[in-house]
Amino acid sequence: MGDRLPAIALTYTSVSFAILFLAGNAGSAARYVYGIGPLALAAGCWLAERPRWAWAIVIYSAVLLAVLARTFALGQWVA
Repeated sequence: MGDRLPAIALTYTSVSFAILFLAGNAGSAARYVYGIGPLALAAGCWLAERPRWAWAIVIYSAVLLAVLARTFALGQWVA
């Protein structure tokens, strides 16, 4: 992953993810996007080099999407 993603991007990902967890209860949408966005990019670069793991993650995500869509459709999502 170091060849495809520069060191500054890895540093930015690490720091933004640390800020996300160390910020406490101050939860805004922008803070979560800035913290999770770079992590998703780094995970995508890592998974591009490991096709078996990538397929496992895609299948897991598809099952999770189907389960969450079902709970939303049945009205169980909203409290």
